[in-house]
Amino acid sequence: QPVGAAAEALVSLRVRLASAAGTAYVYGVADVAAGPRLVGNVVAGDSRRALAHVAAADFDPATTAFVAAAKASTREGPAGSVRRQATGHEQWTYRTHSAAAGVLVTERAYLSHYLATLDGEPVETEVVNVGLLGVSIPAGDHEVEIWVDRGPFTLSLLGTALGIAVLGWLSRRPDSGSHERLEIVADAPRRGD
Repeated sequence: QPVGAAAEALVSLRVRLASAAGTAYVYGVADVAAGPRLVGNVVAGDSRRALAHVAAADFDPATTAFVAAAKASTREGPAGSVRRQATGHEQWTYRTHSAAAGVLVTERAYLSHYLATLDGEPVETEVVNVGLLGVSIPAGDHEVEIWVDRGPFTLSLLGTALGIAVLGWLSRRPDSGSHERLEIVADAPRRGD
């Protein structure tokens, strides 16, 4: 159905499709999240305050990143530049340049199975602006590589295959007759009878 008046400024109608069930409306979001960016303004603080901070009217996600940290701090600096070098299905490479330290904020949601390197050295990924994937970047020119760690998935597949193999082996073992040793007596007297 058509969106209400309050939402009209946030979306644009892309397609109106007629069907037997009625009309389907397909909308595009007007201000989608920007691509990757290197922000210089970094606010660190308690993750329980992140949503309130990001939802504040003066918060600008294009220039500021909120990063969860044990100690509250604020660092202001110039934004840097980011150029996506290569993009794959599960791997992304970025070239960054900045006069000051900042945070690379990607358009990807933070998930713990993302790993990253900075100039070939492993670095921690961070939850930025409540749910986006980020990496802290020092001043200068750098190459950042982010990829999906398939190790846990591979281990779970191996565990599943091993479990299936063990079940198959157990089902093909010759019957040892162990079930015959268990005798169930239905009319046995109970204590107190």
